[in-house]
Amino acid sequence: MGDTLMPADTACDRRVIIGGMPYQSHLSAAANAAENLLALCEARRGWSYRHEDYVIADVGNRGCRVVITGPSADPAAAISRMTELAAEHMPGRPLVVEDTFGTLPLEHYGFTPWARIPVMVRDARTGAADGIAGTGAARERTRATGGDQAAGSIRVAIATSPADVNTVERLMVDCLPLTSLQPWRPGVLFPPDPARIPGWVMWLGLRDCGPAGCCATFDDGHMVGLYGMAVVPAMRRRGVGSTLLGGEASQPDPVGAGVGRAGAARGLRVSGSPRQAGYVTAARARHHNGGCEARGA
Repeated sequence: MGDTLMPADTACDRRVIIGGMPYQSHLSAAANAAENLLALCEARRGWSYRHEDYVIADVGNRGCRVVITGPSADPAAAISRMTELAAEHMPGRPLVVEDTFGTLPLEHYGFTPWARIPVMVRDARTGAADGIAGTGAARERTRATGGDQAAGSIRVAIATSPADVNTVERLMVDCLPLTSLQPWRPGVLFPPDPARIPGWVMWLGLRDCGPAGCCATFDDGHMVGLYGMAVVPAMRRRGVGSTLLGGEASQPDPVGAGVGRAGAARGLRVSGSPRQAGYVTAARARHHNGGCEARGA
């Protein structure tokens, strides 16, 4: 969910490949990102297309997005087809391709790389403290923010009311930040009634004087993915992200359907906590900007 989450960084690029094929966790993380994209698109009743190696969908005000779900046997054909589809169904809209496998020579087709975002995975068997959804009946948890008595404690809760949903959306737009969607206004990022999307949960980190951070999770039935973690600038490095992660931010959904799932987190900027919670970097998602209008639309 980020326009500018992290700059490209070739020095720390680590792809997880064995014998020319990705680990299953790598494939599962890409599949979760694809299903998350499609779920949000369906909620806004947008156009989408599913291929064996990628999905492409309408992402509202951010244009058209592609998520690569596996290495393509014919990269040139895949790029040609996805750009044709984007030009046909969403002419003139921005086009972004997310490729965690690095098999598509997108730069040779006029795309511009702009970010490389870490994809971190955690095995379901790895032990962790209560996640942000809790492991039992409790759905909220508190934690004192280290080293700052004035900040008080952080309470983590599910955003379901229109006001809380707006707060999550505003924090993501303003604090990630998503500069192309600023200034924030209701509905600029999320589809209508996002709290009703199956498997999709929005989380708020709250303190006495207001919201401190947020994130969202998506459970596709196989893996729980974490997206869009944002922390208010004044509260960074004070344990907000760690509290949101809660030992594992991709723990179960509110009805417990996610218990025992592996977890995937994308673009986290939480000092130390992902690895402490058992996450390892499986890949780095390469994001490339293109444009349907540049392809004859």
